[in-house]
Amino acid sequence: MAEQYPEHKKLEKMHPFSQQCVKFIDWLRDDKKISLVKFDEEEKVYYYIHISTDTLLAEFFGIDQNKLDAEKRMMLKLTREMNKNPNLCRICNSEKDANGRCRCRGNNIGYVKKKRPEARA
Repeated sequence: MAEQYPEHKKLEKMHPFSQQCVKFIDWLRDDKKISLVKFDEEEKVYYYIHISTDTLLAEFFGIDQNKLDAEKRMMLKLTREMNKNPNLCRICNSEKDANGRCRCRGNNIGYVKKKRPEARA
């Protein structure tokens, strides 16, 4: 996943820490009634900053939201293609052979081989 979806890999790595950041920001805003403001030097006035928590965290952790959205669209497209063709590998998107193996790993990930009924004696 890391090679194909680098922004999602970043998101996955920072997820535990980001959840704590979200809780902290929500606590500041909701419980302590603290808002982010920006000071305009020329007009000598403060302006509220209207920016989402997700946007702040993405910038802080170096995640490009446009690339992240493009990766999501790519995942959705591949999922739709796989749903049209159940013989596609869910990992590498290659065609599975008759044994349910694909070229990426050569194993049976996502493939359940049906057992033949045992002959009764």
